[in-house]
Amino acid sequence: MTKRLTALLLILLLALSAAAGCTPKTTTEQPDNATPSPTPSVEQSVPSSSAGDEIVQEEVKIPFGLYRITSTDGKVLSYGIKTNKINYTATDYQERCWTVESFRAADGKLGYTLYAGDLPKSALTLERLLPGGTSKIQPASAVNPDSKQKFMVEEAGDGTFILRSFTNPKFALSSGTDSPTLVAYEEGGENIKWKFEALTEGCDRYVEWRSEGGIFTVRMGPDILQRAKISSERMQEWANDMEKTYYSYIELTGFIPYQHIIFKAYESEEYPGYVMGDYMVISADMVFMYDDIAKMALRDKKCNVRDYNFLLLDEPSSHLDTFAQQALETALRAYRGAVLMVSHDFYHIAACADQILYVENGALRPMSPRAFRKMIYKHHFHKDYLELEQQRVDLETRTARALEAGDCAQAQVLCEHLGTIVEQMQH
Repeated sequence: MTKRLTALLLILLLALSAAAGCTPKTTTEQPDNATPSPTPSVEQSVPSSSAGDEIVQEEVKIPFGLYRITSTDGKVLSYGIKTNKINYTATDYQERCWTVESFRAADGKLGYTLYAGDLPKSALTLERLLPGGTSKIQPASAVNPDSKQKFMVEEAGDGTFILRSFTNPKFALSSGTDSPTLVAYEEGGENIKWKFEALTEGCDRYVEWRSEGGIFTVRMGPDILQRAKISSERMQEWANDMEKTYYSYIELTGFIPYQHIIFKAYESEEYPGYVMGDYMVISADMVFMYDDIAKMALRDKKCNVRDYNFLLLDEPSSHLDTFAQQALETALRAYRGAVLMVSHDFYHIAACADQILYVENGALRPMSPRAFRKMIYKHHFHKDYLELEQQRVDLETRTARALEAGDCAQAQVLCEHLGTIVEQMQH
C-alpha cells in the first residue's frame, strides 16, 4: 500500500471528521404540495422506553450495501435521476439501485436509510410518500437526519421485509398504487412486503471490493484495473490494508470511527469527500489512482514479495495535520525495516531519524540527529519562534479534542487564537 494513498486518507478523515462534528442541523424542508392531508403525520413520536427497560441490541437484518428493491408483485422501486421522482418504470441500472445503511438509536432501536443510487446524496423521505406528497427523493442533507429518512425493517417471511416508519411504525411502505406510498400497517397486506436483492455485479461503472471488517468499500473504474494490470485479489488486499490503516489512526487519535467509508475512483466529483451521518465518501482523482495502482502492480511483479523491509519516502509529512504527523512518526519508529526519507520538515526529521544526510551546496554531510538539531536552531530559528511553534501544536491538539467532543464554541475560540499564533510565526 503506497504511502501517498495512506496520507490522502488520513488528511481527508480528520478534515471531514471536524466538519461533520460542527455541521448544524438544517431546517426540515416542507413538501412541495402544502395542502393539509387528513392522514396522520409520520412524525408522531413513539413512547420511549423507561429507565428500567433493558436495551435490546437488535441484529442488522439488511447489511450495508447496494440493493435492488422489488415488491412481491414484481414492481422495482426506482427513481428518475433527472426528475428525482420515485416510480416503478426506470430502466437505467443506477435508477434501480439503492444503498441501504443501518444506524442504531440511543435506546438500541435499529433503523435504516435508503439512499438513491450508490452514494449518500439523496434519500427516500417519508413525508414525500404520504398521500398528497410529491413522491420524490430528497437531498440527504435537506431534512432532519434523525427522523424523516429512517425506516424500521421487519422480516415478513419468504425472504421479504416490511419497511415501517422509524418514528411511527403504524405506517409502512406500500406498492399498492402507481407509485410507492405510506399506508396503515394493518391494512397493507401483501403490498407492504419487499425483496432486497444484493447487487454485486452488473454495474459497468466500477468494480468493488469490501474490506474484511466491512467498514471499507473500494470502487475503481474497470479501465484503471485493465490498464494497471493488477489482479482483483491484490485489490482485495489493498482494501483490507486501508481498513487496518484507518483503525490504527482511530486508535492513535481516539476519534469515533465512521461505520462505512467508500473510497472511489471512477467518476469526477466536485468535492474530494463528504460525510452523511456515519457514512463517508472519499473521491480520488482517477489519474492519481491509476498512477499509484500501476506502480503497486509493477512493484509486486518485479519484487515478487509482499513483506517489505525497506521504505523510500518523499516528503511524507506534507499537508498532514498534527494528529496525522504523530501517527506517521509513531508508525515509522515502530517499523522494523529500513527507511530512506527525503524531507524539509525539521520536526519530523528530528523525531524519526537515526542518521541524517544534509544536502548543502551539492554535497552530502553526514550528521547525527543531535548535531542536526543544534545547527537548525542556530541558523534558522530563534527562541520566540520555537515557543510559538509549541503553542501552535498545543492549540491544534486542543481544537481537535474540542471538535471531537462536539464543543464547537470552544473550538472556534481556539481556532481564532491559533490564527493569531500562525500570523506571528510568519513575521
